Amino acid sequence: MKKTLMVCAMLAMCLSQAMAMEVTFSPRAMVSEEYTDNVDLTADNEQEDFITTTGVGATLGFRGATAGLTLAYDPEYASYKNDSELNSWRHYASMDANWQFARNTRLGLIDSFVISDDPEDELETTTERRGRNRYLNNSIHGFIAHQFGREDSVELGYDYTWLDNELESIEDSQSESPYGDLMWWFVENQYGFQAHVDYTRSIFDRSDNFQSWFGDFRLRKRFTRHFDMFVQYAHMTTQYDKDPFAEDIDEVEDYTVYNPGVGFNYAAGENTNISVAVGYAFRDREFSEDDEGPTIISDIRTVIPYRRGAITLDASSGYTQDTFSTENRGFNVYGDAGALAEYGFTSRFIGDVTARYHYVRYLDEDPVLDEHLVSAGPGLAYQALSWMRFRLEYTYRTLFSDEPASEYIENRAMVSMILEPSSPYRWN
Repeated sequence: MKKTLMVCAMLAMCLSQAMAMEVTFSPRAMVSEEYTDNVDLTADNEQEDFITTTGVGATLGFRGATAGLTLAYDPEYASYKNDSELNSWRHYASMDANWQFARNTRLGLIDSFVISDDPEDELETTTERRGRNRYLNNSIHGFIAHQFGREDSVELGYDYTWLDNELESIEDSQSESPYGDLMWWFVENQYGFQAHVDYTRSIFDRSDNFQSWFGDFRLRKRFTRHFDMFVQYAHMTTQYDKDPFAEDIDEVEDYTVYNPGVGFNYAAGENTNISVAVGYAFRDREFSEDDEGPTIISDIRTVIPYRRGAITLDASSGYTQDTFSTENRGFNVYGDAGALAEYGFTSRFIGDVTARYHYVRYLDEDPVLDEHLVSAGPGLAYQALSWMRFRLEYTYRTLFSDEPASEYIENRAMVSMILEPSSPYRWN
């Protein structure tokens, strides 16, 4: 109820600011035909299917001098050729609201909502989901940000995620996380202090609930306008809600992570942002033997433009506690890398190729579990008319796992037609 009131209050504030200004409306319709050779993402006995999807949708926007609100809703009906019992409606909705209520202070709220049976639609992708079981997925991100210097800022925020599965055998979960960020150059353009702190509370319908505290503190030294180096200390503490009378109390255990390190930041305009920290982590576990090892915490993104397109590269790595998944697998380290290449053959005909690799090691599983998810594929888009476009795409996905029953290979192809005006209708 509190979250609903927060969303309604934000809507009321933005509407009061934006309704007197510009209103935009963009309707659309879509039809697609999809083929998959492994509809349930199983290791054996793969089943193919053809899925016809039809839908309509619209985006409604309000824009004022200091506030804006964008609402989008896209319902669609999915029809399975080989298994009509899976036929169902899918729902996709989103809201993006912002309010510049002071010269240097901004309030924002983003909400994404999905009801679907397609594992690919999950807002926070996990590698565990199998089959075409319907689920509801909602994600809320709210924040207030204040800039108190040329490059000095503070932000307070709140994240909430909710996963509700129709199939009772799949884990339902809720996770909420208030956080704070600070960037303060106490010696302008030379020395800065950066901090991030958050608290996470995760609730599962079958697994043990937990709460986790995380802090990351960096002292930065700038050498050029684009490059600085830092020393870092990160601290993480996780505590489970354990029943002291349960027989399996030692199956989950509290722990604390101590992680000092050094690193650098490189930012060259809007196209390139690189942050890499190398350190050594010690994890103090409640029952089991402590573990330790080197860490690489990174966040990398760069765009390489060329005459008719661009190449986008991104990568990230680090460690986290599993807070939002179809299974609660505890502490893990991960690495992720992706690439997107786009090329415009003509003004109406555009091609692209994507590739992504995701690695995760679940250290609290017995034995330790490694999984590798690889996906890649090309796509072609053709703007036939100003209000009509077609797209053809193919995706290959495979999961390698230490659990053979979890592995799968899928080939997916789709052709779609989208009807949408080239620019939205506008009213003042």
